Amino acid sequence: MSHCMVTLTANAGISLVLGQKVIWIDALHSHRVPGFSTLSPELWAQLQRHPAF
Repeated sequence: MSHCMVTLTANAGISLVLGQKVIWIDALHSHRVPGFSTLSPELWAQLQRHPAF
Protein backbone atom coordinates (compact mmCIF):
# COMPACT_ATOMS: atom_id res chain seq x y z
CA MET A 1 0.00 0.00 0.00
CA SER A 2 1.35 3.45 -0.97
CA HIS A 3 1.60 6.39 1.40
CA CYS A 4 -0.94 9.17 0.67
CA MET A 5 -0.89 12.68 2.16
CA VAL A 6 -3.02 15.71 1.22
CA THR A 7 -1.91 19.18 2.37
CA LEU A 8 -4.02 22.30 1.85
CA THR A 9 -2.22 25.49 0.82
CA ALA A 10 -3.37 29.06 0.23
CA ASN A 11 -6.86 29.44 -1.26
CA ALA A 12 -7.93 26.23 -3.06
CA GLY A 13 -4.47 24.76 -3.67
CA ILE A 14 -3.30 21.34 -2.49
CA SER A 15 -0.20 19.20 -2.41
CA LEU A 16 -0.91 15.50 -2.98
CA VAL A 17 1.78 12.96 -2.07
CA LEU A 18 1.24 9.44 -3.45
CA GLY A 19 4.12 7.16 -2.54
CA GLN A 20 7.20 8.75 -4.16
CA LYS A 21 5.17 11.14 -6.37
CA VAL A 22 4.21 14.72 -5.39
CA ILE A 23 1.49 16.57 -7.29
CA TRP A 24 0.84 20.28 -6.72
CA ILE A 25 -2.55 21.61 -7.78
CA ASP A 26 -2.80 25.41 -7.79
CA ALA A 27 -0.61 25.18 -4.70
CA LEU A 28 1.49 28.34 -4.63
CA HIS A 29 1.61 31.75 -6.20
CA SER A 30 3.21 35.13 -5.53
CA HIS A 31 1.32 37.28 -8.05
CA ARG A 32 -1.18 39.50 -6.21
CA VAL A 33 -4.76 39.00 -7.40
CA PRO A 34 -7.70 40.68 -5.60
CA GLY A 35 -9.51 38.19 -3.36
CA PHE A 36 -6.68 35.63 -3.26
CA SER A 37 -3.85 35.17 -0.77
CA THR A 38 -0.21 35.29 -1.80
CA LEU A 39 2.77 33.83 0.00
CA SER A 40 5.21 36.04 1.87
CA PRO A 41 8.91 35.18 1.54
CA GLU A 42 8.82 33.86 5.13
CA LEU A 43 5.87 31.55 4.46
CA TRP A 44 7.45 30.36 1.19
CA ALA A 45 10.61 29.42 3.14
CA GLN A 46 8.51 27.48 5.70
CA LEU A 47 6.64 25.59 2.96
CA GLN A 48 9.91 24.59 1.27
CA ARG A 49 10.95 22.84 4.51
CA HIS A 50 7.62 20.98 4.88
CA PRO A 51 7.58 17.29 3.77
CA ALA A 52 4.58 17.91 1.46
CA PHE A 53 6.64 20.26 -0.68
